[in-house]
Amino acid sequence: MNLKTIALVCSLAALTAPFAVRAADAPSTTAPAATPAPEGRRGGGREGGRELQSLTPEEQTKYKAAQETARKDPKVKAAQEKMFAAIKESREALDAAMIAADPSVEPLVKKVQEAREKAMAARRSGATQ
Repeated sequence: MNLKTIALVCSLAALTAPFAVRAADAPSTTAPAATPAPEGRRGGGREGGRELQSLTPEEQTKYKAAQETARKDPKVKAAQEKMFAAIKESREALDAAMIAADPSVEPLVKKVQEAREKAMAARRSGATQ
């Protein structure tokens, strides 16, 4: 290759680079497959997730039963209420900071908040998403 060809290829690469889209950045053309949550799973918690797969089915049943009993403990309830309040405070701070950083995302933040509230209402009523 001569110097002119190399210069032309480099120029074309530099001009087209901003328009290149990585596959990971490209919008999805298909909706993700719905995967049902494991039975007994609550919210975004980790129970019923991968870590329980290390247990036998009998051990999982025993573990889940102990977990449900423990959820009734007043100390556990109080700790979970604090956790949920902290998560809510964190989300509100994040949303406010996002809007402060880029006011044009406010409609998107509101849309996500509405979807979050709808999902929480569905969980409370026992419906699946």
